[in-house]
Parts: sequence; C-alpha cells; structure tokens
Amino acid sequence: MTNRSEVSVSETSSLVSSTSVLDISIEKYQRLASQYAKIRSEFSVLKKAFVEKQEKTEEQNKVIKSQELNVRRLEQEIESLMFRNQQLIKRIGVLQQELDSKIPSTKSIRSFLSPRKESTTSRDSDDSIRNQSISNATIDSELIEELNSRLKSKYEEYENMQQKFQNSERLFIDQIEHLEQQLSIDKAEHQKEIEIKTEELSEMASSLKMKNDENVDLEIQLAQLNKAFCDIKFDFENLKMTNSNLNKRLSDYEREAFPSANRESTVFNSDSRKLFSLSQINNNEFSRNMSVRENVIKEFLTKFSALICAISTLHLNVFQKISIMYALFKKNYNHLYFLDYDSSNTLTLPFFDEKNQSHNTDSRVRLSTTNEPRDLIDAKSISDDSEAKENHFSNMDSRSANVLNILQKFRDYMNLGHDTYLVQIEDAIKQFAELKIRQMNVENKSKDCDLTCHLKQIEGEMAQISMEISETITDYIGFLNRLNVYITVWYLPTKKNSSLS
Repeated sequence: MTNRSEVSVSETSSLVSSTSVLDISIEKYQRLASQYAKIRSEFSVLKKAFVEKQEKTEEQNKVIKSQELNVRRLEQEIESLMFRNQQLIKRIGVLQQELDSKIPSTKSIRSFLSPRKESTTSRDSDDSIRNQSISNATIDSELIEELNSRLKSKYEEYENMQQKFQNSERLFIDQIEHLEQQLSIDKAEHQKEIEIKTEELSEMASSLKMKNDENVDLEIQLAQLNKAFCDIKFDFENLKMTNSNLNKRLSDYEREAFPSANRESTVFNSDSRKLFSLSQINNNEFSRNMSVRENVIKEFLTKFSALICAISTLHLNVFQKISIMYALFKKNYNHLYFLDYDSSNTLTLPFFDEKNQSHNTDSRVRLSTTNEPRDLIDAKSISDDSEAKENHFSNMDSRSANVLNILQKFRDYMNLGHDTYLVQIEDAIKQFAELKIRQMNVENKSKDCDLTCHLKQIEGEMAQISMEISETITDYIGFLNRLNVYITVWYLPTKKNSSLS
C-alpha cells in the first residue's frame, strides 16, 4: 500500500511539475512578447525623430546655399556700382575740362567780334555785346550750377550706396557667422544624437536577438513539454483503462475459478511476508563492517544477475511454449476435441477473490504504474478485437474456441508479467548499480561530516532499493506459482477426458 501511494504521489507530483513548468514558460513567452512590442514602438519613434533631424539639416543646408547665392549677388552689385562710380568720376572730370575750355573760348570770340561790329555800327554792337555777355554769363552760371548739383547728387548717391553696401556686407557677414555657429552646434548635437541612437539601436538589436533566441528555446521547450504531457496523459489514460479492465477480468476469473474454502490455503497468500525496516538494517552489526559488506554485496549482485538471467530465460521459454501451442491449435484446432468443455469454459487466469483482492490489486497497481506496458490498447481496439474474435470463432466449435481463448489469455498474461515484474527488477538493478558507484566515489573522497551524511543517505537508498527488489522478486515468484497452479488446474481435467476417451 505504501509503495502504491508513493507511486501515485510521484505521478501526481510529476504531472503538477509539468503543468507548472508549462505555466512558467507561457508567462515568460507573454513577457517576451510584451517587451518585443515595446521595443518595436520605441524603434518606430526613434526612426521618426531621426528622419525629422535629417529633414531639418537638409532645410538648413538649403538656407545656407540661398544665403551664399545672395552674397554672391550682392558682391556682383557692389562691383557694378564701383564700376559705375568710376565711370561717373571720369565723366565729371571730362565735363569739368570741357567747362574750363568753354570759358576762355567765349572771351576770345567776344574780342574777335568786337572790332568788326565797331566798324559797322557802334551802337548796335555795344548793345548786342552787352546782351550777349549777359546771356553767356547766365548760361554759364546755369550750366555750372546744374553740373555742381548733379555732381553733388551723384556723390551723395555714391556715399549712400557705399554705406548701404557696407551695412549689408556687415549684416551678411554677421548672419553668415551666426548661421555657421548654429550649423556647427546643430551638427554636433545631431552627431551626438545619432551616436546615442545608434548605440541604443545596437543594444536593442542585441537584446532583441537574445530575446528571439530565448523565445525560440522556450518554444522548443514548450513543444517538448506539450508532447511529453500529451504522452504522459495518453499513457495514464491507457493505463487507467487497462487497469480497470484487468481488475474486472481478474475479479470475474477469480470468482469463477476458486471456491471460498480454498482461498485461504493458496500458495500466493502474501500476508505472511516479512518486511524489514531501515532502522533494523542500520542497527545490525553486519551493516557496520564495510569490508565484509562490500564482499557480500558484490557476491549478491553477481548471483542476483545470474538469477535474473535464469528467470528471464525461463519466462521466455514458457512464453514460447504457450505461443507455439496457440499457433498450432489455431492452425489445426480439430485434434483437441477431447478437451473438457466445462473445464475450458470455466478456466480463468489467476485472479483473487474479494478477501485477497485488495493486496493483489495493490501489487498490480504498484507495478503497472512504475513500468509502462509495451503495447497500450485502448477501449476501442479491445472492442474491435472482441468483435473480430467473435466473427472468426463463429464457425468453430465452442470447445476449440474456448481452448484457443484460454491459450491466448495465458500468452497475454505472460506478456503482462514480463512488462511489470522483470522490467521493474531491471530498473531497480540499474538504480542499485548507480548508487553503488556514487557510494564508491564518496568513499574515495576525504571523510568529512557532510560526506558521511551523504554516504549514510546513499546507503539508506540502497537498502530501500534492495527491499523493493526483494518484494518484486517475491511477487514475481508468486506470479509464476499462480500461473503454474492454473495451468495444472486446466491441464488435469483435459488429461482425465483424454484417458476416458
């Protein structure tokens, strides 16, 4: 009962641990998905900011180019104004020379015309000379004033243009310096931002790669856990179904096979089994002597391995004999008509009555839960097999069909015994060997307090496994005894019928 409870607790704990691992992996996957979404949103924002900064720099470059064009245009205008000023200065000099040359020419003309007019008419000449001199003087004064006014206006215009040019040049230089300073500052800030963003993007890319790798690993682990969980669930359901079917069949066969009087005197009553506790083993003087104990353990392992080999060969031989009988009878079933119909009809496999059913179901459940059968059959396949058997045996005689069914039951029962007992014994031997290796490794190390405690723990586990091995061997021997008894019970009536015939 304790072993069955331990096995059931271990199964439930394994199922709970698998479900907890699945929940943890799902939570990690959800957390990674949320972090990935945050990183994607931050990446889009950073990309937009980077594009805006690029647009601003392009606009500033365009403004600088337009300002350079304006500077070049103003320089060309200044050069043209300087050229025009030089031309005006030259023209003013030419006009001044012309004016200086015109004043003595008028005087010479007057002196040349005066004697000729004196000879003709003195009065007319005097009046004309006077009027002409007045008119010439007025004309000269007007010309001089006009030239002076034009010269002043040109000079003032030239000074204004030169002052405007200097002011515009100063403003342009200041504006260029300001734009260059602003451009250098913007370039430095933009370069810093680009470096920061590139570092952030590289870190985000590395973290995203790591998260993707972790996500892939978690998906693989999740798929493996889901597969293992489905397999465990399927195996558990199949074991549960087969266990229920076997319990039902065992109870039916036991109820039909044995009367109530002979139940207490059967060979496989396991109430008188002697169990030893760990305290009795540890208090024994033999367990304290290390050298003697090691020799005994080595001898026990060798003899025990030989025993397991002999049992497995015996089991295989019995199984082969039953399989040969089944095949021969299935091929030529008419030569066994002498078998008793009643004995073959009422013959069942070794199951126990209601009094001993608790102990036997305990051992069956314990063994079936610790070792999985080779071929698990669900309820649908069992029903299909039963229907096929009924259709196949419909044309056969009832006695032959019952005998064939019994041989098939014996063969299935041998398979069940191999899958439950022998496989469990082999696993226990492997665990015992691993513990022995651990014990030898611990003994080779220095003898500390922790190592002695660990050594005691290993010895306790070895004692527990040896007790389980002994219990399993006793169960298997009882299984073989039951099989032998029921083969004998089935064979005796058939022998009587054959002698009578």
